[in-house]
Amino acid sequence: DESNETLGKKIRQAKTQKVPYFLVIGEKEKKSKEVTVESRTKKVGSFSVEKLIELLQKEIKEKNN
Repeated sequence: DESNETLGKKIRQAKTQKVPYFLVIGEKEKKSKEVTVESRTKKVGSFSVEKLIELLQKEIKEKNN
């Protein structure tokens, strides 16, 4: 989301749109080379991009079984 809204407003908007997961990439995440993952109900955690891909692939595989 490249709009001129504040980060907090962008997060609220993603939650009201019922986006299952969204990534927050701010200055803190840039420095740590991680992404913060949030769901509609909670903060999931911070992960490297590689770890996030691994977790999402595992979740997809489990849902397809």
